Amino acid sequence: MYALYDDFNRSIISRHRTLETSAKAKEKFVDRLLRNNSSGSSLPIILVRVDSSGKVSPISDDDHYDFGMLLDNV
Repeated sequence: MYALYDDFNRSIISRHRTLETSAKAKEKFVDRLLRNNSSGSSLPIILVRVDSSGKVSPISDDDHYDFGMLLDNV
């Protein structure tokens, strides 16, 4: 399972089964962040893998590339 992870606060924002839903959720989250805060607001959000026990691990290079391509197309 994939998760959007707040790297600053070390917490999971949301969990997703596919890269596509993760990309859509990140775009939606960033839009809300900018709408509710100043235009210069940012939060380091990364994509990670999460197992059933909640253990966070990095994604593969292939997943990272595919996620970046999906973000460009959202």
